[in-house]
Amino acid sequence: MNGHDSVIDASLISWESGTDLVLDTVVSAGPSEVWRVIAHPEACEEWFAPFTLIGEDRVRFSLGDDDPESGDDDPESGDDGLDSGDNDALGADDAADGADRGDLEAEILDWAEDSHVLLEFAALGRLGISLRPGDAGTRVTLTCTFDTAAEAAEILPEVGPVWDTHLRLLREAVGEPPSDVPEGELTGRYERLADQARREAESGGDEATEDSADGR
Repeated sequence: MNGHDSVIDASLISWESGTDLVLDTVVSAGPSEVWRVIAHPEACEEWFAPFTLIGEDRVRFSLGDDDPESGDDDPESGDDGLDSGDNDALGADDAADGADRGDLEAEILDWAEDSHVLLEFAALGRLGISLRPGDAGTRVTLTCTFDTAAEAAEILPEVGPVWDTHLRLLREAVGEPPSDVPEGELTGRYERLADQARREAESGGDEATEDSADGR
């Protein structure tokens, strides 16, 4: 259903293997420009957090005040990015130091340049971002996967507004105008989706639903 905000669609889809929160938006930038702010360590800070690769299949996001040890302050350079061919990745000792600082680490399950990345966070679960080119620019889809609808119902009111806000910041990072939403409206959006997940958990249903407050 259409609503007051036409910037981000939020939907909940339950599958046999879990329940997905799907956030969908369209930006005028091309996939390569969007990929730059996702895959380059310093550019990622514009909407989420700077990161450093650990080995070949893990990534550490720096949530503190210190910059990641990327070895290059230029977001255009590609060093330590997912599309870099020559990474100066961190070792095990550095990874342990990062954990002590409270940084956020994830396993890289899959990625393809200018297309998608799929991460597994110990604390946040599975998160995917996909880019699809279109006539209007690029469709950016962020998917957060929960093990069950019951888990989604419990966590959605907290994590939903967080990822919604980060996706809006990503839009701004690639040149879109600000699209701030009042806190109460944003909270209400994900409380309604949490209620839907709770009903699905109780009924065992697998229907897909779109947020009725501000979907496009």
